[in-house]
Amino acid sequence: IIRATEEEAGRAQADLVIFIIDSAQKLTLEDYEHISKLHDHFDAGLRLFFLFVCQDDYKAGGADELASLAPPHIHGRYFVDPYIFTGLLWEVPEEERPEQSACDVALALREYDQGLNWPDQDSPSATATFAPAAFANGWRLEHERDAIFGEIKLLCAKEQLAVPRDWLMATFEVFVYHVLVHVAGNNRDFAGLSKNDIQQGLQACAFAAYERARQRVRQ
Repeated sequence: IIRATEEEAGRAQADLVIFIIDSAQKLTLEDYEHISKLHDHFDAGLRLFFLFVCQDDYKAGGADELASLAPPHIHGRYFVDPYIFTGLLWEVPEEERPEQSACDVALALREYDQGLNWPDQDSPSATATFAPAAFANGWRLEHERDAIFGEIKLLCAKEQLAVPRDWLMATFEVFVYHVLVHVAGNNRDFAGLSKNDIQQGLQACAFAAYERARQRVRQ
């Protein structure tokens, strides 16, 4: 890794190299010691920046469990500046309301209405492609935000789950694929999502199973 770092930095004529380490929740203190040695090797001539992407609910103690055990020279380098990111939030955080017009879920749904073209860049939006008549009549996937959240609340009550404050991308993307491709795309008379359409979409993306799994870990 030292040689590869030197070669890539030299090729780009860079004095800073950023390492993004995914699934960093699996690292041990021994792994961080090796990273520290790599850091020390380049201390004089090349700056290294490490971004550790951790799944907070990977284990009961979360990302802070290892940080509490790290010796000072490891903690001071790699555990000092955490940033928490979530799934798609159902509400706009208060501090972000001046800059954000809608919640994450609504904005993500809007992307299928406006930003994501299908099947190529010159095509209409994904929503317009799979639901052309409904789209022409003013229907937008973003408009279904409240109806979807309502069905999620009912499903969580039925399954004895807490209503999540965010929507995991793993289930969101499958849900949208199902309702656009299999529901809207297979129905010439499609005008909007029914309660049954939303329920089938939540079943197709295994929403309850994912939520049950992550809520069990967080208990």
